[in-house]
Amino acid sequence: MAKQTINQGTAPTGAGGDTFRTGSAKLQANDDELYAALGANPAGVLPTQPSLTKSNEWQASQKIKLSYPSLQLESTIGDYGTLIETSGTYPSVYVRPKATMSSNTGQIASFNFPGKTGNHTIACTSDIAGMLVKGNYGIGARSTDGVLGSANLNSLPSNIGFEARIQNLLVNGTTANNYPVNGSYGALIRYDSDTHGFQQFYLAGGTKIYARTMSSGAFGAWVEFKTSGNTTVDANGFIKNASPIVQLFSDKIELNDEAKQQEINFEKLGIGDYVIKGSSGFAQEGWYIETPKDANGNVLFSVIYTTLENGDISVKTYKKKFDFETVSIVADLDNPVDITENRWIDLRLQELPQPEIEIPESVAPPDFQPTGLAEAVATIMESYNDAEQ
Repeated sequence: MAKQTINQGTAPTGAGGDTFRTGSAKLQANDDELYAALGANPAGVLPTQPSLTKSNEWQASQKIKLSYPSLQLESTIGDYGTLIETSGTYPSVYVRPKATMSSNTGQIASFNFPGKTGNHTIACTSDIAGMLVKGNYGIGARSTDGVLGSANLNSLPSNIGFEARIQNLLVNGTTANNYPVNGSYGALIRYDSDTHGFQQFYLAGGTKIYARTMSSGAFGAWVEFKTSGNTTVDANGFIKNASPIVQLFSDKIELNDEAKQQEINFEKLGIGDYVIKGSSGFAQEGWYIETPKDANGNVLFSVIYTTLENGDISVKTYKKKFDFETVSIVADLDNPVDITENRWIDLRLQELPQPEIEIPESVAPPDFQPTGLAEAVATIMESYNDAEQ
């Protein structure tokens, strides 16, 4: 029924308008329609807590409650009961399946704003573990979130899936705590399914990456990734372990990043006569020189290399000749030759000694376990102040 409007007639007497009875009838009809829409029973009694159905009709079987300090919306139609509520000391939202849905049992899901007490999980079916919030498993975490501290990498929480955490103290990153090397400082990425998984550790400020796997609850040994940071490709296309590498061409040298830490210079004295100055000398372990070869594996020229008294490296290249007495290919010392164009000789040098990192002794008590960066700083400063007094 459309809304009925009373004709009030012409002011001031109301001439031509509805009579009192006609106007009252229109008002009564409007009231009856409103009460019916609000779910009134035949006696005209409204439900205690009127609410909207799925089809936007008010029914007594649903509820809406507005009362300080909470808001509740509840549906009990069929199997899909829900509740949205804000209440308690901190703002919270709760979503609650009240009845069973097919064969799944209704579960409670809740979320409470980060930093407040309460349940941070949501679970609507048995195969959903929960709702992620920023910082969970290292996702979106700041550098001080998820630090490993003094934890042993073999004893981290299990069955959590993927996780990213950091180790920011050299004193904690030790082989005793099952890190790949002592002084491990960097980031850990891992997957743990209780009995199987893996761990990867990325050393900060370097090129070393380590990994290990877990099978039946037991970890294997750490292995190191071979990357462009710790290997080199020689003049013949083979991958070799790298440290400081000098690539010697006929008219220049090229250095890798580690070799650039040394003040290395190149001088060409004549045809096939080269001197490498200012280096740490040939590597003492493993390979130290590699010469270019042809498709059959034969060297393109003969090489004679020596370390001079002043520590410089002399490299001389010659044509090849066959020595009948020794039945071998030797250098033809009367015919020097330059290194073949676009080819080079690889020289592997000793690594420079790395300075030891001194770890200052902590003035905080051994059993101190900070719960936040601010607390840690405050405790350290307090310890220094006490020492000065």
